[in-house]
Amino acid sequence: MKRLSLFVAALGLAASAQAATVSFNFTNVLQNTEINQSGLLGLFDSNLGTLTSATLRLTGEIAGDITVGLKQVASGPDDVKGTTISDMLISSTIAALNPFLEDPNLQYTTGFVSLNPGASQTVTGLTDSELMTDTFNAPNAVLAALSAAGGGNFTINCRTSSGLLLNGGGGNAEGGNTTAARCIGDITYTYDPRNHVPEPASLLLFSAALAGVALRRRRQDGKA
Repeated sequence: MKRLSLFVAALGLAASAQAATVSFNFTNVLQNTEINQSGLLGLFDSNLGTLTSATLRLTGEIAGDITVGLKQVASGPDDVKGTTISDMLISSTIAALNPFLEDPNLQYTTGFVSLNPGASQTVTGLTDSELMTDTFNAPNAVLAALSAAGGGNFTINCRTSSGLLLNGGGGNAEGGNTTAARCIGDITYTYDPRNHVPEPASLLLFSAALAGVALRRRRQDGKA
């Protein structure tokens, strides 16, 4: 029983060493909103082997400035806050994948700023981002849709719908903003290669296991 356990353990470790990965990515540049960006990611080439999992990572990002002001008609100093809100709508050309894609809600704010009537203030260097990660393990319909003989590509599309929200100022707040957005993506496939040639470490592991089994058997035969 111990000899069998040793051999099975060695076999399991060697099998895990066979797993391989391949990755694809895209990075868009920041563009003034509203954006309608696309990025290409590679499909898994089923000729490489058996796909066991895929991890998709998508990042939505916004950056910009907000100017808040208090109208001259205000009766006195007051606090004003500006908030940029950008909903990013993400889709792909893989129908099976779309139900799993999240639409990030991105936003940044000036916080409350105390202003006199007729005054304004610009807050710069504001940013926000959100990372969405999905992992699909076999068996899974998404994996089948992400795999094709010879590989290929699929498209991720990102659109934004943005606006500026003003708070405070007793109804006399005013302001504006400049906003840029982008999306970034990558996908990593894990697979079992076809016609896998054991790595040297795996061969050594098998050799050690078999040698241990042989030695134990000789000892037992010698005691018999």
